[in-house]
Amino acid sequence: MGILTAPDGTPIPLRPAHLTGRSRAAALQLHGPEVSGQHAIIAWHDGRWTVRDVGSRNGTVVGGALLGVGDVHVLAVGDQVAFGDAECVYGVRSVGPPVPAAVNGTTLIEGDDGILAIPSADDPQVLVTQDELGRWRSSVDERILDDGDDVVHDGITWRVQLPETLERTRDVAHRHSLRPRLDFRVSSDEEYVELTVNAGSGPTVLRPRAHQYVLLILARARLADAAADVPSAECGWLYTADLVRMLGGTRNQLYVSLHRARKELEGHGMAGSLLIERRSTSQQIRIGLDELSVESF
Repeated sequence: MGILTAPDGTPIPLRPAHLTGRSRAAALQLHGPEVSGQHAIIAWHDGRWTVRDVGSRNGTVVGGALLGVGDVHVLAVGDQVAFGDAECVYGVRSVGPPVPAAVNGTTLIEGDDGILAIPSADDPQVLVTQDELGRWRSSVDERILDDGDDVVHDGITWRVQLPETLERTRDVAHRHSLRPRLDFRVSSDEEYVELTVNAGSGPTVLRPRAHQYVLLILARARLADAAADVPSAECGWLYTADLVRMLGGTRNQLYVSLHRARKELEGHGMAGSLLIERRSTSQQIRIGLDELSVESF
């Protein structure tokens, strides 16, 4: 991810559009009288970080060179950037793409593959992942988190920074004609699950992966309710706690499995919002498709 280092050593993870200035709307709010309200903007665009002065009175300096108003400079690791005050210099520490992050003082945690683990990837007590609608959720209580919210673990408060990512817009005609289907084949010992996806471009057999077993359980629940003539709106709902017990794992492991399942199926043309549905107030979950089959062999 993109990271600046403040003069006092504090890491500053960059948002995809990171306004600097004295304005309260600035992501990097500076208080010096030399700084304009909206001074400069650092942005992720076309796979790189750039800085652009937006008309400040005292200018933006990169590596000792004053940027002209509207000039764009591509940032590189090691660059030194000053906003109005030449004595207050921010260093460019990293220029990776935006990822979720959490900050506590000078400690920074970076997410990986859309998963933010707190306090660390080796000790993931809290997971923050995106759900099927692109909202960020905490695995502890399934709370929806916004950029800048606090997550408290073991008495330590972490400020989370969560980049916005939008599900790819689907063509309207394609959406109305497409009825995705999932077909499962499972061995008698339940050790092998084969999943075939039909999302409009013909069937695709996916390589067996552990996270597909979660989808299998959800598919079975929906099919069982449908066979019992349960109304469609009520078919297949399982409480998260019950699903965790059925899997014999943890809530964090469930979150990782759902995240990976969604990402895999999105790669095969299926919108993530079609795969999983939630009832946040009751912490229930179900597979969002009714075109399902489960076959044993």
